[in-house]
Amino acid sequence: QVVLAQETHVLGIKMAEASKWFKAKGWKSIFAEAIPGLRPPYSSAGVAILVRDDPAIGLGKVPGGSPTLIRGRLVAGLVSMQGTPPFVVYSAYFHVSEGLTERNMQILQAVAEDAARHGMPWILGADFNMPPKAIIDSGFLPKARAVLMHSDEALG
Repeated sequence: QVVLAQETHVLGIKMAEASKWFKAKGWKSIFAEAIPGLRPPYSSAGVAILVRDDPAIGLGKVPGGSPTLIRGRLVAGLVSMQGTPPFVVYSAYFHVSEGLTERNMQILQAVAEDAARHGMPWILGADFNMPPKAIIDSGFLPKARAVLMHSDEALG
């Protein structure tokens, strides 16, 4: 019912077009604009949150916050579903081939700060672009009161 997308490469006015396209396919969406490349039409990153277009499922802005927490890298949305309390979802795209550098740590920090601010349950779905052990060793999980779930590292 919820899809967290990375590397959307959607820029500017194309975000409205992409939302319209997804709506026609049965999805509500929130996008964080990609980062323009050195020359048009190239871009980098871009993230989105998609939920089924169903009256029993809502997607909106997190109270008191902005959907785009880090341009092209981190977007947040409030999901409501029948039978469960509202929760926040984050879609993130970490910088490639860097491991847990300062700018990748800033993405984790932005999630932790936003989660502490709103106090609701949350889920982060991301292309971390690093092994799970880097996140585990970072100290982020206990600080954010989070648990890491991941696929087998051998999958890629």
